Amino acid sequence: MVPKARVAAYKVYWNTRRYDHYILAAFDVDVCRMVCKVISLSVGGVVKPYYLDTISIGSFVAIDHGVFVSVSASNGGITVMNVASCVCADCM
Repeated sequence: MVPKARVAAYKVYWNTRRYDHYILAAFDVDVCRMVCKVISLSVGGVVKPYYLDTISIGSFVAIDHGVFVSVSASNGGITVMNVASCVCADCM
């Protein structure tokens, strides 16, 4: 239990579709307004190059501002779908 803890939830899926701009907006609200110190993101998608991957871009900015980012690896079998090194290595 954390005294004075606050949970902020943001909707990034609409009608079974994920919109990347909603994910970036959620990162923006958390990071720029200093709403939280931890972001837990559990959304999946197709693997993209880092410069096109919304989760990698948002996570990198959050980590740069001192926010811990935890992102799910996917549940599509034994392979890892989230390979963004900035999400794992820079937080530790």
